[in-house]
Amino acid sequence: MLDRLMAAGLLKGRGRQRTDATHDLAAVRRLSRLELAGESVRAELEEVAEADSNWLLPLIEPAWAKRYGRRGEIGKVAGGKVAVRERAEEFGRDGR
Repeated sequence: MLDRLMAAGLLKGRGRQRTDATHDLAAVRRLSRLELAGESVRAELEEVAEADSNWLLPLIEPAWAKRYGRRGEIGKVAGGKVAVRERAEEFGRDGR
């Protein structure tokens, strides 16, 4: 978990790190929710594709292959809160 948090830029390498910092906990929660949203759409697309791929084919957009082609690990979203909100809205539109 520490490696993943460091890769996301939420923890610094070396030295002491407070693990109770509210901004760290909030960032982890926000990323976890964002990853959960993306994974939910990906899992549902897989289920629908298995059940009736002919119905799904006309709905699929080219960008979905990159977004949902494999298990999504968001990491750090460049662009801050605005980018996180945009990504969440993108997942919502795709899910709808």
